[in-house]
Amino acid sequence: NGSKRDVSLNRPIISLSPGWNLIGTFSNPYQAQQILGNVSYSQLYTYNPTKENYEAVGATDNLDEKRSYWIFIDQQSSFIPITGTVISN
Repeated sequence: NGSKRDVSLNRPIISLSPGWNLIGTFSNPYQAQQILGNVSYSQLYTYNPTKENYEAVGATDNLDEKRSYWIFIDQQSSFIPITGTVISN
């Protein structure tokens, strides 16, 4: 098929600095708390183009891989935007 599988693929680690950060995820659908479990944040928002405004995202709300999110944190942090395991033959 022309593509090669690399089972040693490392998941990306996204570093976040104190203040506002623009983030996304490659996993769908998982709750914010599942993807951002180790990140201590005070605010998380996504833009709703239909309503033309920002909406708060709760810890149990699903993050959509087709959207971006503004997250506010007080201290340096990081997260892995991919959940699950590598599929092998």
